[in-house]
Amino acid sequence: MKQKFALLLLSLSCLIAFAQVRSIESIDFGNVSIIEIAPSGNVWIGSATSGCAAYIAATQTWSKFTTANSSMKSDSVTAISLYAIHGVAHSFMGTTNGIGYKHGAAWDTLAGLVNPYVIGIVHSYSDNRLYVATKGGISVFNDTLLVHLNDITTGNTLPNGNITCMQSKTIMNSGFYYGTSDSGYYFTFDGINYTHKDLNSAALADNRVNCLFVDTIGANAYAGTKGGLSVCGGFCTSITDTLGLPQNDITAVDIDCHGNIWIGTRDSGIVCYYYNSVAHFRMTTADGLPSNRITAINCNTGACITYIGTADAGAVMTDSLLNIVQLPTAVANLQKEKLTINVFPQPANGIVNFV
Repeated sequence: MKQKFALLLLSLSCLIAFAQVRSIESIDFGNVSIIEIAPSGNVWIGSATSGCAAYIAATQTWSKFTTANSSMKSDSVTAISLYAIHGVAHSFMGTTNGIGYKHGAAWDTLAGLVNPYVIGIVHSYSDNRLYVATKGGISVFNDTLLVHLNDITTGNTLPNGNITCMQSKTIMNSGFYYGTSDSGYYFTFDGINYTHKDLNSAALADNRVNCLFVDTIGANAYAGTKGGLSVCGGFCTSITDTLGLPQNDITAVDIDCHGNIWIGTRDSGIVCYYYNSVAHFRMTTADGLPSNRITAINCNTGACITYIGTADAGAVMTDSLLNIVQLPTAVANLQKEKLTINVFPQPANGIVNFV
């Protein structure tokens, strides 16, 4: 009897553990526009039409924010920046109608944008600036006081106002990179003097730039264009369909913990080039991707996890072995549920029933 009872308890505990493992689901909006990871490990995912969702790693909980429960001016999220001010985590959500930011449990808005349509947000630790690219130019803020300092437009020092993107992730040097729809990309350390890379000056793959990734120290820029991916230091080296890309229209790029280059395409999945090698592998829906239309890639180098966002089927991540897995979204809900166990008959001298 004691052996049967022990076996039944073991079986019950295994069932509960299995239920917790199965509490892995996908994000409840499909059209992911951007994914950013905070230094704490928290993950923010923006949607093109449905607001944003924040995964708090410490508590394993998700929260969703829209115009209905936050100060965001639009549910179309275009840019995210995450950093701490005086020890308090701040999460800036750029949208097609301005910026709302969360600090602690409160929400506020960032005033003073030269244009409400936000294209990108870059935080520069070195010069204590928050740069916001918009359809009307780039607005500059103090990164701690959040005071509007000035606007950089084509009317003063901005060389090209057809902005399509800003660099992804924070870098340690001053200034920012931004891409254009017709003239390659630019870098400035002071908002006055600019370094220009395009097809003619640096052999950029294409002057139509969709996305930019810059390494931490700003030594190399990775420009995703409509003609391939260009890796640029003083001069650009390009990866195109002649080197294994399924198509040249690049929509996302990042570098993982091993130094591998992850390249997202408009509708042909992902190609990952091994560090210092032309060898590569490709990921598509046949390998577990929810969609081949890639909109965002963010590599958490500390945890060796890569987050992938798509235009029509949500977001997933790869583990350290590059297996595609769903994002955790329902763990907290399961932990809050109550589990009742009825054992009968009591007392018992034979079969014991568990319900």
